[in-house]
Amino acid sequence: MRGLLLGAGDSGKVQLWRDEDPAQQSREKATEGRGIKNNLKEAAETTVASVNNLVLPVELANPENQF
Repeated sequence: MRGLLLGAGDSGKVQLWRDEDPAQQSREKATEGRGIKNNLKEAAETTVASVNNLVLPVELANPENQF
């Protein structure tokens, strides 16, 4: 099937084509998945690295919460 998409500049012509392309969808999902994994990894690394900067013991507003 062929078609001619007409529209000004950024009117969404390419996006329409990508939405219809299953191969493009799988590539985008793979890229998105890698991005999420990288964000989780970076968050974990930052949390672990920040533990060294904690000043303990921390005085709590409610001492009953101390364990």
